[in-house]
Amino acid sequence: MECMKCGARMNKKVAAVEGVHDDKTFTVRTTAMVCPNCGYKTVDAQNLDEYYRAVADAYRASEGRLTSKELVALRLKMKKSQREFADYLGVGEASVKRWELGKVQERAMDELIRLKTQAEYSARNHFQVLSQSGEADQYSGWRPLDLKRVTHLVAYFLGEIAKLKKKPEHQPLVLNKLLWYADCRHVRLYGESLTGLRYARIDHGPVPDDYVQLYRYLDAQKVLRYADAETLIARMPFDPTVFSKDEIGSIAHTWDRFKDRLNEIEELSHAEKAYKETEHARQISFAWVLEKQRRPSARRQRHTIPA
Repeated sequence: MECMKCGARMNKKVAAVEGVHDDKTFTVRTTAMVCPNCGYKTVDAQNLDEYYRAVADAYRASEGRLTSKELVALRLKMKKSQREFADYLGVGEASVKRWELGKVQERAMDELIRLKTQAEYSARNHFQVLSQSGEADQYSGWRPLDLKRVTHLVAYFLGEIAKLKKKPEHQPLVLNKLLWYADCRHVRLYGESLTGLRYARIDHGPVPDDYVQLYRYLDAQKVLRYADAETLIARMPFDPTVFSKDEIGSIAHTWDRFKDRLNEIEELSHAEKAYKETEHARQISFAWVLEKQRRPSARRQRHTIPA
């Protein structure tokens, strides 16, 4: 091919070429014809698909959407053909083919794909939905799920565990019990839990419902991280102003009660009536905590602690 500007013979090579998508200009690296004399660049018909896909992917990246390579990688990770992937998403096979060739998927479809293919993204959405639904009953301790409170209660307990000279074994299981006992104490004293978490009975004692997903969510939010399978590390500081003075009291009491017995806390939880009276894998009602006590009809006024 001869250069349209100077007539010199052009060479095929990977080069930086500008492209426009949705009124946005991007510079992408793609196979192009380059003039060694004047530097003029163009894309020939054989490489237009590659070029258009590169520009579309640059646009996707700028908008926070999955690129064509990421879509292919997710589909292959799930071991699905294009037809199987389309059925799984509830779309036509042609749509999947077009996305992988470079057509930009709508934002709502990008959200759906992430929800159905990325565990961390799905977990985050799951807990955000629960938090925003405002559901509060005997299984949530009469408080809607509050992710901010969960985040800082987790940060508090992990921070205190980190200060111990002798760390407990199986820290995720220990954290599960500390959260439950803290919520139970506050329900017993004030008729409302600290976090709105729901807990289920498993063989290892009470645990936040879907706690594996919960910790994935907290990991993605940089609240905690796994140093190994049995060790959790806080990645953010505890903010006491999130809680009232009464709530801080419940949290501190729970820690003081169990800090020297963390390796026994699972066994201790098995003796609790709320645990014993709940069937395996079922949610544990906080009504067991109250038993004959009458739940207060009004909440105490919230007083924040100065930073």
